[in-house]
Amino acid sequence: MRKLVLSGKGIITGVGSLAALEDLRYERALIVTGGSSMIRSGVIDRSVAYLSGNGTKTEVYSGVPKNPSIEDVRKGLAICRQFKPDLILAIGGGSAMDCAKAMLLFYEFSYLNFENVLDYNKKGEIPTVRKTGLVCVPSTSGTGSEVTRGTVITDPEKELKVPIMTDCLRPDLAILDPEITMTMPQHVAAETGMDALTHAIEAYTNHNLDDFDEGLCSGAIVGIMKWLPVSVLENNMEAREKVHNYQAMAGIGFANVGLGMVHGIAHSFGAAYNLAHGLTNAIILPYVLRYNSRNEAVRKKLAELFERDYAEFTDMGIYQVLIPYRNDVWISSYCSSLLSKLREYDEEFKTELYDTVRAYILHNYDISQVAEMMHMHKNTVRYRINKAREVMGMEEEGSNFEEQFSFAFQWQCLQMDE
Repeated sequence: MRKLVLSGKGIITGVGSLAALEDLRYERALIVTGGSSMIRSGVIDRSVAYLSGNGTKTEVYSGVPKNPSIEDVRKGLAICRQFKPDLILAIGGGSAMDCAKAMLLFYEFSYLNFENVLDYNKKGEIPTVRKTGLVCVPSTSGTGSEVTRGTVITDPEKELKVPIMTDCLRPDLAILDPEITMTMPQHVAAETGMDALTHAIEAYTNHNLDDFDEGLCSGAIVGIMKWLPVSVLENNMEAREKVHNYQAMAGIGFANVGLGMVHGIAHSFGAAYNLAHGLTNAIILPYVLRYNSRNEAVRKKLAELFERDYAEFTDMGIYQVLIPYRNDVWISSYCSSLLSKLREYDEEFKTELYDTVRAYILHNYDISQVAEMMHMHKNTVRYRINKAREVMGMEEEGSNFEEQFSFAFQWQCLQMDE
C-alpha cells in the first residue's frame, strides 16, 4: 500500500496567475527571493500590491544566492523571528524556494536546527502539520520545489549539500505563471530545463515507479524534450509555459517515487565547486543513463518511451541544449583537454587515433562502418580504439570513454558554428 500526493492544496497555472495572491488571507507575509531579477521585473512589487490589497503586511528577504548555504537560511530565520509572518511566500528559482522552506521549518519548530534536523527527520519525528502558510511562485522551470516535500541547503565547511525531506515542507499552493519565466536568459532556461528532464527520467526509470507517476513522468520527458530547445532558443510564451508545466509534473513524480545516481553525484559536485545544479545534472545524465541501461528493465522502458535506439535517445537535443554554454570556461577547458590528448599523440607518433575515434562515435560505435569508411581492416579499427582508451587512461570497463568523447566532439562542433 502506498500513499501518493499530487500537490498541497492546489496548483494555479496560466498567464497572469500571479494575481491569485489577491485571494490569499494572511496577516503578515515574508517574501523570499533571489538576486535582483524579480525586483527589476516588477514581480515583487506586483506581489506586494496583490497582498496589500487584502490587508496583508509584507516584508522582503532578497539576495538568496544559488546553492543557498546554512548562513543564508540563518539570516532569513532571524528576519522571520523578528517579523513573525503567518505566510512565507517564495518567489524565484529553486534556491529561493529551498531557502524559504528551510527557514519555515526552523521558524515553525524552534527546537530544530542544522545540527539535529537530520536525526529528527530520519526518525520521522518532524510534525507534518504547521501553522505558517507556504506558497511558492517559481521563476525558473526546473526544480519542481513548488510541488515537492524537500529542501537542499549547502554546508560550505563540509562541501556537502544537506537534503531535508519531510511532508511539512510541501507548499500549500503552487502558482505557475509563465509570464514570470520570460526574464530567464538562455543559459538559465537550459540549466533548469535539464534539471527537470533529469527529475523525470530518474523517476521514470526508478523501480519504485507506480501507474500514476508513470503517466506524469513519461509525459514530462516527452514534453520537455520537445519544448525545451524552443524555450531556450526562441524564448516564446507558449514554449516557456509548456516547460513550466512539464517541470512541475516531473516534480510531483519524483516527490512520490524518488531520484537516483545523477542527483547523488550532482549534489556532491555542486557543493564542492559551486556549479549550477541543472548544468551539473546535464553533464552527468548521459553517463549515468548509459551505466543504468545495463539493467534490462531500464533499457526497455527508455526504448518503449522513445521507440528508438537508446544510443540515439542519449544524444537527442543535446546539441541545441549545449548552445548557451559554448563560452563556458570550465566546460571549454575540459573538452579541449580531452580532445587535445589524442591530437598530441597523433602528432608525435603519426597516427590517426583522433579521426578513428571521431568516426567510431559518429557511426554509433559500429566497427564495420568505420572500417569501410576509412578503408582499413576491422581489427585495425579495434586496435586504434583500444589505443585511444590507453592514451586517455580509460582502459577500465565503465570508464565512459565513448560518452565523454561524444560530448567533447559536439562541443567542438558548437565552436565551429560560431
